[in-house]
Amino acid sequence: MKKVLLLLLVLIAVTASAQDKKQKSYMPSEGFWVVESNVKTPKQSTIYFYNNAKVLIYKESLTGRRINIGHKRTVQKLNDVLIQSIAAWQKEQMVKSNTKLVRNKF
Repeated sequence: MKKVLLLLLVLIAVTASAQDKKQKSYMPSEGFWVVESNVKTPKQSTIYFYNNAKVLIYKESLTGRRINIGHKRTVQKLNDVLIQSIAAWQKEQMVKSNTKLVRNKF
């Protein structure tokens, strides 16, 4: 009985630690981005970048490429653009659109 209980506790501990590793977030703490696309036109996307106050700081439309946010590399590229956008926003306080920051990353 003790062996079964011990085995059960070990399995629960391993499962809990595996779930913690899966839930890593690659989003920076300074803001966030949203990718908007359509099922009928998957190669047309609009990416919105916001600061922590939920103010739109940059927007870019992308055509001819499908954005797959399931890939770690894609998320990292979008995060890089987010950091650039936040830095530009802090200097100018003006929303920019389609300056091809995302297009240059892909």
